[in-house]
Amino acid sequence: MSSIRLLVRQEPFVFPPEIERDPRLDRWVDPVGRECGFSLERDGQHWICIYQLGAFIVQPGYSEVLGFPDAGVETERFQDVFFRLVAPWLINRKVWDCLHASAVLSGSGVVIFCGPSGRGKSTLARACAERGAAPYADDAVPFLIRDGVPLAAHIPHRLRLRDPAASWFNDAPRPSWNGNRNGEILYDLEGSLRPISAIYWLERRSDAGEHPVPLVERISTSESFRLLLAEAYCLTLTDGACNRKMVDNYLALARLASVFQLSFASGREQIPAVLDCLEQNQKQLMNA
Repeated sequence: MSSIRLLVRQEPFVFPPEIERDPRLDRWVDPVGRECGFSLERDGQHWICIYQLGAFIVQPGYSEVLGFPDAGVETERFQDVFFRLVAPWLINRKVWDCLHASAVLSGSGVVIFCGPSGRGKSTLARACAERGAAPYADDAVPFLIRDGVPLAAHIPHRLRLRDPAASWFNDAPRPSWNGNRNGEILYDLEGSLRPISAIYWLERRSDAGEHPVPLVERISTSESFRLLLAEAYCLTLTDGACNRKMVDNYLALARLASVFQLSFASGREQIPAVLDCLEQNQKQLMNA
């Protein structure tokens, strides 16, 4: 599956009141550990609820979704959250997986910034755009392994910056997708597949006062696997086959991709040095 079709309906979807007691209910948490919704397989469909947003009914085959916004939810926000939360779940149902990360597209390929929330993934991606890279992903980076090559795709949503970083840059470009007046969105991941150039695991330096210069260090395959799998989307105990596929994909990603730890001090004044460090490392990879 590489295409996603979302059909937005205007009427609300009402879940049966007994659904909360169903033992098959799979509760969802966001990247910072807060419960944000649930899903349940029912009669060949998957019902998904995202709290304070709306409902999604996934049709058999996972490529078509009916969307039902809650009253007062703007269409743009509904679509954005769909691509942030529901689309990664759909993508994981097949050969793909999604990494909790931000990414940009540069001349060397897709450069991925990974790590727990608050490490500065979106900030670095936005800063790279100031130097000519194209924003490629925020929160979720779809990837697959094809013919021994790790590839990443683009999901259309905007970079979300926290304060104070949000005040450092102009607004990022709005995402684009194919839509029509009937509320249909059709998006194909295949056309955006590009080779992964490098993955950078972000670490804030505790000794920044003594050593303010950013540092890039290659990470071993075993450590890369441990770190990257911790940032995987949609790990659930209710789908063993999907989890086994996911572990295989992350093992291959750790083995085939160039994974580094990027340690740097916090603060806007540190960003130029971090970008210089990244650019130097990317040049070394291209010349290797």
